[in-house]
Amino acid sequence: MLLRIVETDATPAEALEAFTWGTADDQIGTELERGPRDAVARVYEILKREELEPDIDALARCDGRCSEGASTGIPPF
Repeated sequence: MLLRIVETDATPAEALEAFTWGTADDQIGTELERGPRDAVARVYEILKREELEPDIDALARCDGRCSEGASTGIPPF
């Protein structure tokens, strides 16, 4: 899944926006008066197919020391 997201060339902000679209209540589209677009839409579709489940194995490898650009591909918290 992470490789497919990287292949979209989405920025970390776009990946986070896609995750937000997938986890937000139904109001986000109403408030913004649009749906996800471009790279955000591509990442959203990937996440949707994976049911928005986090990569638990990657989080375990991170062990709280992840920083931006870490090999897990998960943005820092």
